Amino acid sequence: MNKKYLGMGPKLAFFNLPILILFGILDFFLYPISHFPFNPIYLYIIGIILISYGIIMYFSSVPRFVKAIKNSELITTGIYSHVRHPLYSGIILGIIPGIICFFNSWILLIFPACSYILFRILIKEEEKDLIKEFGEKYISYMNETNAIFPKFKKYRT
Repeated sequence: MNKKYLGMGPKLAFFNLPILILFGILDFFLYPISHFPFNPIYLYIIGIILISYGIIMYFSSVPRFVKAIKNSELITTGIYSHVRHPLYSGIILGIIPGIICFFNSWILLIFPACSYILFRILIKEEEKDLIKEFGEKYISYMNETNAIFPKFKKYRT
């Protein structure tokens, strides 16, 4: 598959893996200090909510993304009107922290922040490619829509 279709996802996964292993080792050696001193049921509930958010973001964006690639078009409607990168948003803000909530570890909860920092570094190359392909239209879209944190605005006609 062409790099254009994969975006920076493989790089993000590649650089995140050693960080996750490091935090996992720290969590293991610092147990029980690394765990929250309260009933984990609250974290399970938060985890379910976050995972649900991530799944909704991910699966609501994939069909539009595939169609846009086939047609070489810029998507700015639907979920893409709220966030420029809903696939990454669903994973970094939803699925990863949601799963980590089930581990009841404050050390592991630092991992999504590291993922976000890596995202901000790596996304620059992908967005340069999008600017080359779509020009001023993408720049305008960038100015109106957040990269990863959804910006819920009133419905526009």
